Amino acid sequence: MSDSQHLDPVHSLAESNASKKSIQNLEAILDTLSQTQSQFITSKSPLKLAEICEVFLQTLLFLTESQHGFIVSIEDSKANHQNFTTYAASESSLKEEITFLNHPQPNGIVPVTAIQELILTILKTSKPLIGTNGILSSKIHRAFPVKNFAGIPLISKDYLIGVIFLFNTTHDDYSYSQDLVSTLMPILQAIILMFEAAKLEYERDEVERLLREREGMLSISLNQLEWQKQELEIANQTKNIFLNNMTHEIRNHLNGLMGMTELLLNTDLNHQQMKYANRVYQSSEALLKMINDILEVTLIESDDFKLELKEFNLAQLIQDLIPSFVEISGKKNIEILFNSPSEMHSRLIGDPLRIKQILSYLIDNALKFTDQGRVLINVIQKKESEEEVVIRLEVVDTGIGISVEIQQHIFLKFFRGDSSFTRKYRGNGLGLSISKILAAKMQGQIGVISDEGQGSTFWVELPLNLPKQITS
Repeated sequence: MSDSQHLDPVHSLAESNASKKSIQNLEAILDTLSQTQSQFITSKSPLKLAEICEVFLQTLLFLTESQHGFIVSIEDSKANHQNFTTYAASESSLKEEITFLNHPQPNGIVPVTAIQELILTILKTSKPLIGTNGILSSKIHRAFPVKNFAGIPLISKDYLIGVIFLFNTTHDDYSYSQDLVSTLMPILQAIILMFEAAKLEYERDEVERLLREREGMLSISLNQLEWQKQELEIANQTKNIFLNNMTHEIRNHLNGLMGMTELLLNTDLNHQQMKYANRVYQSSEALLKMINDILEVTLIESDDFKLELKEFNLAQLIQDLIPSFVEISGKKNIEILFNSPSEMHSRLIGDPLRIKQILSYLIDNALKFTDQGRVLINVIQKKESEEEVVIRLEVVDTGIGISVEIQQHIFLKFFRGDSSFTRKYRGNGLGLSISKILAAKMQGQIGVISDEGQGSTFWVELPLNLPKQITS
């Protein structure tokens, strides 16, 4: 008789039962994975996640013949401790035990139940914990009289993201297999993927929420900025109207005062009376100039300001301008020179009035701060295309020069240096700032090159159009 004929019938029955059990376990795993996959795809909300974990837990209890169990996710919080979320538990009292772990004590968490002690052990090691109550501390109060247990950490990218805990309270003779993790691996991987996907979904929702908040705040900020802009525009218009009206009234009275003073100067006055009358006239003249400059700033900064483009001859414009400074230069014995390249275009298109205004401010400034020597007006043709040419105008003086510190502020409105400087060289501090605004309006730029005690070179570069008949 062969060996197969001598097999123990009891042994054969055990093998048959084991095969059936393996098949049943495999079917349970496949059914669970199929069911939970379709559920999770439709929704990744925490409520749906809890429902799916309940399905997983029931399957795990069945597969391992366990009486109790739970599935917990673990996340690091901003307070440097773990937050535990129980997604499934065989009894509600288990959730209460786990909730206790979310409230750390000053000296760390002190477990008071067997379940808490075992979870904290898994947290420290991040390794499966399978055994009996023999490894538990005798000081632990056992809300659940744990006889044997299996704690399985859920690891994702070397981080502990959850724990599955299964245990019995009455089966003294039952023990969990040491290869339990490999047996349950399909379900463990599914739970890990589900936790990861849920976390990503939460983070995406959080980012979208933050973006909506930022968009709302940005919308409010933009509305506030628009409102503030409108308020500023209204205030600016009110200011301009007030300045125009007030300066107009002041200018009328000043013109009357200057006219009467001029008549007075033509009468028979003694030396002291003549001195006083001249002082009144000069002060009125300086005040009128300041008022005109303030009006000019208001005009060129308004939205209504427009350049008047026309054809003109730049060299002729400068030659016509120089005589207006002869009286001032003659008193100080300063020579005004003009240098222009012979190949410069005689016909350009721009705003001759505003170019003349810039040059006037620069020449007046040069004469004011020059006590001896000369003032040179240079015209340099820098760049040229078929339609335009860039002209650089320089006013070079042999005056006192400007320190680097003052150069940084010299084009600001009403800037006049320190008090001693202001007393010696009078002025309202608007000429250079007006020149800068006008240069910008003409798409140009302005600057200064100077060393203290070595004179100054104020320059302005302006793009000017060429007449069409020249370029065609």
